[in-house]
Amino acid sequence: MTVYREHIEPPPHESFRLLRWQGSLNDVEVCLADATHVPFVGSGKHWHAHTVAELTFIGEGTGSRFIGDHIGNIRAPELVLVGANVPHYWSGLEESRGYSVQVDLESHEARRVFPELRQLDELLAVSTRGILFDPELAIRVGEQMQRMEKSTGLARLTMLLELFCDLNALDPSSYQLLCEKPFTLHSETPHSHAVSKAIGLVIEHFHEDLTIEDLCEAVNISRATLCRHFKQYTGHTPVGFLNGVRIDHARRMLVEESWPISEIAIRCGFNNLSHFNRLFLRQTGATPSQYRNEHT
Repeated sequence: MTVYREHIEPPPHESFRLLRWQGSLNDVEVCLADATHVPFVGSGKHWHAHTVAELTFIGEGTGSRFIGDHIGNIRAPELVLVGANVPHYWSGLEESRGYSVQVDLESHEARRVFPELRQLDELLAVSTRGILFDPELAIRVGEQMQRMEKSTGLARLTMLLELFCDLNALDPSSYQLLCEKPFTLHSETPHSHAVSKAIGLVIEHFHEDLTIEDLCEAVNISRATLCRHFKQYTGHTPVGFLNGVRIDHARRMLVEESWPISEIAIRCGFNNLSHFNRLFLRQTGATPSQYRNEHT
């Protein structure tokens, strides 16, 4: 969990990067403009940020999305636009498929070559809160990304510009903003690697009896320092983030499994059923039993 700032470098002679995966995020490929593919090396399975926008289509699979201060279930098909410098992370997706486009739409160099990109300013501004689009649109965009994968050169660039032109024309009421507020990190700050490691520990060990002291000892920083910078990076306190991860997993298990609610609570790290019920109601607006009835 050492990579936090990811540097996006498009392939030679290309202006953006198109990625695909078929199976899991351990097997991502870069789709080149000559219709070939090469293995991808990057930070998609870690809490990370980069200076370019990212549009991700998930055609199949389940998991959790972490974008800024947002924690939520992935329910394919879905399409998410994450703005530049917004920290994010995809968890799960072990049996999944999808595409991702990473493109610079805001830098001085990009605007010098394509001054028309300024027409995207409003869309890019709201993308700092993460945008979740309608499932029907997600399917259409996924099909367009598949065509982009099989296209070459200028034709593929044309498809990309048409795609963002269509997204820009959408009424804001047709999509959902995920973060409570705009969420961007513009530079490397102290303790980013320690906080990234703490986030990884929470995501991997949420079902265990995990405390702030455990995290501080594991990443070798003080409680005050961890709490201050954790809030900066995620919008949550460590305890709030841990509870959010636990409730997110509980939501998915209530739909996918037939286990009693008490067992799901224990499997998600809650030893007190009443505490679990209160937190679940506070975060979802429904009791666990109501949530299960509404989604199954």
